[in-house]
Amino acid sequence: MWSLRNLFAPKWTNLEQRHNNRIITMSEVSLHDSMNDCWIVLFNVVYDITNFLTLIVYQVHLFNVKNIIKSWNHVLKLIQHPGGLEVLVENGGRDATIAFQEAGHADVSLSLMESYRIGRLPENEELNLDLVLGNNWKTGLTA
Repeated sequence: MWSLRNLFAPKWTNLEQRHNNRIITMSEVSLHDSMNDCWIVLFNVVYDITNFLTLIVYQVHLFNVKNIIKSWNHVLKLIQHPGGLEVLVENGGRDATIAFQEAGHADVSLSLMESYRIGRLPENEELNLDLVLGNNWKTGLTA
């Protein structure tokens, strides 16, 4: 069935690809730091959020064209990232774990990110999450 979400979601052929454990270095991640090609790292897992960013832009454009938006409050309701597009692009090509935690995201935010997961950092590049975030952090997801 056709839907806007399916148009911009990653296309995976099987569950194994979807939960890809491909090892991706920070050097490679850093090459993907633009609106048109954006990867981020959260909790040592690499996500390609390019299609997510495209979806946000498309939603805003679509509703602006239709002249439905009467104020920026409507825009914020339409956009699926309450922090806005800029914060996502600013963290493109980087480890955004600390920014993600400081924003107070819930486990549900990470669950939604799973469809954009493309791999993980090599062990020698992983953040020591207990050291960086303190002993009380948790995600509910396994890397």
